[in-house]
Amino acid sequence: HNANTHAKWISEYLPSKRWIFDQILLAYIFKNPTNQNHYNPLTAHYIPASSNRKAKIELALGEKTSLTHLSIDPDVISHELGHHIIYHYIEKTDTQTVILHEALSDFFVMARMKTSCFGEDICPLDSSYCFKHPNLNKACLRSSANKLTLSKFDINDDKHIYLASMVISGFLTDFSLQYGTSTTLTLVFQSLEYIKKIWSPRVSDFIELFLISDDELYEGSHKSTIEQLLQERELLPTTKS
Repeated sequence: HNANTHAKWISEYLPSKRWIFDQILLAYIFKNPTNQNHYNPLTAHYIPASSNRKAKIELALGEKTSLTHLSIDPDVISHELGHHIIYHYIEKTDTQTVILHEALSDFFVMARMKTSCFGEDICPLDSSYCFKHPNLNKACLRSSANKLTLSKFDINDDKHIYLASMVISGFLTDFSLQYGTSTTLTLVFQSLEYIKKIWSPRVSDFIELFLISDDELYEGSHKSTIEQLLQERELLPTTKS
């Protein structure tokens, strides 16, 4: 139910809506893992379709002190569904493409739920996996209410994937607060339409295409704000590779 609700909401912003429902997503919950040695109770991930298998989402159960209720939390399965949507545009998986995947999947959930806190219901306040929200008395798996800048992280280092992703989701949230969810997602999906042509897109490619999309769809009417927000986040293509 949660995945279907999220898919229908996102489909309203897609240039072409039909493909999102072409593949049936199956959600598997690891209640009784067959291989206990390799079972991670904090796992949730999306597995793309192959020639003989449908795409699926796998959810573990979580733990009381780290991340709780992974298998039933709406944010978690909605985030994983976001990967299914983004995979339509970005199939390559390396550090920078995963940063884009994580940032956009997080932003989709936060935009729909009208919050800057992703995963609040799975995060105990003292969990080492989560961040304290700066304005709310809660912890978030990730938050777009941040002042992070890209220069603080190595975007080619897997250890920095989630922190770097919050720079991008933070930028998108900042823009959305000024111009609304609809305009932001229209620009995001137009950027992704262009990015499909790039085999291994970089973070800078997405930023550049976001600016190009604004120029083509809105005659560059948001350019000065976009560039200001990018500069604050040190995301301008001229400053990062």
